[in-house]
Amino acid sequence: MSASNQQITSDYELVKLARNGDGTAFDQLVGRHQNLIHNLLRRLGVPTQDAEDLLQETFIKAWRSLQRFNFEAAFSTWLYSIALNEWRSFRRKNNRRRLLPFPTGKGSGTDEVGPQLEPPDLAPGPAQITHDRMLMERIEKLMEDMHPALREAMVLRDIQELDYLEISRIIGSPIGTVKSRINRARSFLAKRLEKDE
Repeated sequence: MSASNQQITSDYELVKLARNGDGTAFDQLVGRHQNLIHNLLRRLGVPTQDAEDLLQETFIKAWRSLQRFNFEAAFSTWLYSIALNEWRSFRRKNNRRRLLPFPTGKGSGTDEVGPQLEPPDLAPGPAQITHDRMLMERIEKLMEDMHPALREAMVLRDIQELDYLEISRIIGSPIGTVKSRINRARSFLAKRLEKDE
Protein backbone atom coordinates (compact mmCIF):
# COMPACT_ATOMS: atom_id res chain seq x y z
CA MET A 1 0.00 0.00 0.00
CA SER A 2 1.40 3.42 -0.90
CA ALA A 3 0.21 6.98 -0.41
CA SER A 4 -0.20 7.44 -4.16
CA ASN A 5 -2.71 4.56 -4.39
CA GLN A 6 -5.26 5.88 -1.96
CA GLN A 7 -6.61 8.97 -0.29
CA ILE A 8 -5.17 9.06 3.23
CA THR A 9 -6.48 11.52 5.79
CA SER A 10 -4.42 10.67 8.85
CA ASP A 11 -0.97 12.15 9.41
CA TYR A 12 -0.17 9.06 11.45
CA GLU A 13 -0.93 6.77 8.50
CA LEU A 14 1.27 8.90 6.28
CA VAL A 15 4.09 8.81 8.84
CA LYS A 16 3.91 5.03 8.99
CA LEU A 17 4.09 4.79 5.19
CA ALA A 18 6.92 7.33 5.01
CA ARG A 19 8.88 5.40 7.64
CA ASN A 20 8.73 2.42 5.29
CA GLY A 21 10.26 4.49 2.49
CA ASP A 22 7.15 5.88 0.80
CA GLY A 23 8.35 9.28 -0.42
CA THR A 24 4.91 10.20 -1.72
CA ALA A 25 3.51 9.88 1.80
CA PHE A 26 6.17 12.24 3.13
CA ASP A 27 5.47 14.66 0.26
CA GLN A 28 1.84 14.71 1.38
CA LEU A 29 2.92 15.52 4.93
CA VAL A 30 5.08 18.37 3.63
CA GLY A 31 2.16 19.67 1.56
CA ARG A 32 -0.14 19.61 4.56
CA HIS A 33 2.19 21.37 6.97
CA GLN A 34 4.56 23.62 5.05
CA ASN A 35 2.32 26.71 5.25
CA LEU A 36 1.92 26.32 9.03
CA ILE A 37 5.67 26.05 9.55
CA HIS A 38 6.46 28.87 7.12
CA ASN A 39 3.89 31.06 8.88
CA LEU A 40 5.48 30.31 12.26
CA LEU A 41 8.95 31.23 11.02
CA ARG A 42 7.78 34.48 9.43
CA ARG A 43 5.85 35.44 12.58
CA LEU A 44 9.01 34.88 14.59
CA GLY A 45 10.65 37.52 12.40
CA VAL A 46 12.68 35.39 10.00
CA PRO A 47 13.21 37.14 6.64
CA THR A 48 11.49 35.48 3.67
CA GLN A 49 14.55 33.86 2.07
CA ASP A 50 15.84 32.59 5.41
CA ALA A 51 12.36 31.31 6.28
CA GLU A 52 12.38 29.26 3.07
CA ASP A 53 15.77 27.82 4.02
CA LEU A 54 14.67 27.04 7.58
CA LEU A 55 11.46 25.48 6.26
CA GLN A 56 13.52 23.19 4.05
CA GLU A 57 15.87 22.33 6.92
CA THR A 58 12.88 21.56 9.15
CA PHE A 59 11.52 19.01 6.70
CA ILE A 60 14.94 17.52 5.99
CA LYS A 61 15.43 16.97 9.72
CA ALA A 62 11.91 15.58 10.02
CA TRP A 63 12.61 13.09 7.21
CA ARG A 64 15.91 12.03 8.75
CA SER A 65 14.46 11.57 12.21
CA LEU A 66 11.05 10.19 11.23
CA GLN A 67 11.85 6.88 12.95
CA ARG A 68 12.03 8.79 16.25
CA PHE A 69 8.51 10.24 15.94
CA ASN A 70 6.67 8.52 18.80
CA PHE A 71 3.01 9.18 17.92
CA GLU A 72 2.37 10.67 21.37
CA ALA A 73 1.70 14.15 20.00
CA ALA A 74 0.32 15.47 16.74
CA PHE A 75 2.72 15.39 13.81
CA SER A 76 2.33 19.18 13.53
CA THR A 77 3.44 19.57 17.16
CA TRP A 78 6.58 17.58 16.40
CA LEU A 79 7.25 19.74 13.32
CA TYR A 80 6.77 22.94 15.34
CA SER A 81 9.43 21.67 17.76
CA ILE A 82 11.89 21.03 14.95
CA ALA A 83 11.15 24.42 13.38
CA LEU A 84 11.65 26.23 16.70
CA ASN A 85 15.00 24.48 17.15
CA GLU A 86 15.98 25.59 13.65
CA TRP A 87 14.90 29.15 14.50
CA ARG A 88 16.92 29.12 17.71
CA SER A 89 20.02 27.91 15.84
CA PHE A 90 19.46 30.53 13.16
CA ARG A 91 19.14 33.23 15.82
CA ARG A 92 22.37 32.15 17.51
CA LYS A 93 24.26 32.13 14.20
CA ASN A 94 22.86 35.49 13.16
CA ASN A 95 22.89 37.33 16.46
CA ARG A 96 24.37 40.40 14.78
CA ARG A 97 21.67 40.46 12.14
CA ARG A 98 18.29 41.66 13.39
CA LEU A 99 15.30 39.48 12.69
CA LEU A 100 12.45 41.14 10.90
CA PRO A 101 9.22 41.94 12.72
CA PHE A 102 5.93 40.39 11.72
CA PRO A 103 5.34 40.39 7.97
CA THR A 104 2.57 42.75 6.92
CA GLY A 105 0.39 43.02 3.88
CA LYS A 106 -2.94 42.04 2.49
CA GLY A 107 -3.75 38.50 1.61
CA SER A 108 -5.29 35.30 2.75
CA GLY A 109 -2.28 34.34 4.80
CA THR A 110 -0.98 31.94 2.18
CA ASP A 111 -0.39 34.03 -0.95
CA GLU A 112 2.57 33.86 -3.33
CA VAL A 113 4.97 35.81 -1.16
CA GLY A 114 4.36 33.60 1.84
CA PRO A 115 2.01 33.86 4.77
CA GLN A 116 1.02 37.41 5.64
CA LEU A 117 -0.54 39.05 8.66
CA GLU A 118 -4.09 39.74 7.68
CA PRO A 119 -5.72 43.04 8.72
CA PRO A 120 -9.35 42.97 9.84
CA ASP A 121 -11.77 43.07 6.94
CA LEU A 122 -13.93 45.91 8.23
CA ALA A 123 -13.27 48.47 5.46
CA PRO A 124 -11.76 51.06 7.80
CA GLY A 125 -11.33 54.66 6.77
CA PRO A 126 -7.96 56.33 6.12
CA ALA A 127 -7.56 57.53 9.72
CA GLN A 128 -8.18 54.03 11.09
CA ILE A 129 -5.82 52.50 8.52
CA THR A 130 -3.08 54.94 9.51
CA HIS A 131 -3.67 54.31 13.23
CA ASP A 132 -3.66 50.54 12.77
CA ARG A 133 -0.50 50.65 10.67
CA MET A 134 1.30 52.78 13.24
CA LEU A 135 0.17 50.50 16.09
CA MET A 136 1.33 47.39 14.23
CA GLU A 137 4.69 48.98 13.48
CA ARG A 138 5.05 49.83 17.16
CA ILE A 139 4.16 46.29 18.24
CA GLU A 140 6.62 44.88 15.70
CA LYS A 141 9.36 47.12 17.06
CA LEU A 142 8.57 46.18 20.66
CA MET A 143 8.62 42.47 19.83
CA GLU A 144 12.15 42.87 18.48
CA ASP A 145 13.18 43.82 22.04
CA MET A 146 11.24 40.98 23.68
CA HIS A 147 13.13 37.97 25.02
CA PRO A 148 13.03 35.19 22.36
CA ALA A 149 11.39 32.67 24.73
CA LEU A 150 8.56 35.12 25.41
CA ARG A 151 8.21 35.96 21.73
CA GLU A 152 7.99 32.34 20.61
CA ALA A 153 5.37 31.46 23.26
CA MET A 154 3.28 34.51 22.34
CA VAL A 155 3.51 33.81 18.59
CA LEU A 156 2.46 30.18 19.10
CA ARG A 157 -0.52 31.19 21.24
CA ASP A 158 -1.76 34.51 19.90
CA ILE A 159 -0.89 34.17 16.22
CA GLN A 160 -0.67 30.44 15.51
CA GLU A 161 -3.59 29.96 17.97
CA LEU A 162 -2.27 26.75 19.49
CA ASP A 163 -3.53 25.55 22.85
CA TYR A 164 -1.34 25.58 25.95
CA LEU A 165 -0.78 21.82 25.98
CA GLU A 166 0.46 21.80 22.39
CA ILE A 167 2.74 24.78 23.05
CA SER A 168 4.07 22.99 26.13
CA ARG A 169 4.97 19.97 24.00
CA ILE A 170 6.53 22.11 21.28
CA ILE A 171 8.82 24.14 23.51
CA GLY A 172 9.41 21.37 26.04
CA SER A 173 8.26 23.33 29.09
CA PRO A 174 5.45 22.78 31.60
CA ILE A 175 2.09 24.42 30.90
CA GLY A 176 2.61 26.78 33.84
CA THR A 177 5.83 28.04 32.26
CA VAL A 178 4.07 28.49 28.92
CA LYS A 179 1.27 30.50 30.52
CA SER A 180 3.77 32.57 32.45
CA ARG A 181 5.77 33.39 29.32
CA ILE A 182 2.65 34.37 27.40
CA ASN A 183 1.44 36.56 30.27
CA ARG A 184 4.87 38.19 30.58
CA ALA A 185 4.97 38.83 26.83
CA ARG A 186 1.50 40.39 26.84
CA SER A 187 2.34 42.43 29.91
CA PHE A 188 5.59 43.59 28.29
CA LEU A 189 3.68 44.82 25.23
CA ALA A 190 0.87 46.41 27.25
CA LYS A 191 3.26 48.34 29.50
CA ARG A 192 5.35 49.57 26.59
CA LEU A 193 2.30 50.58 24.56
CA GLU A 194 0.78 52.35 27.56
CA LYS A 195 4.04 54.21 28.10
CA ASP A 196 3.87 55.51 24.51
CA GLU A 197 0.37 56.95 24.84
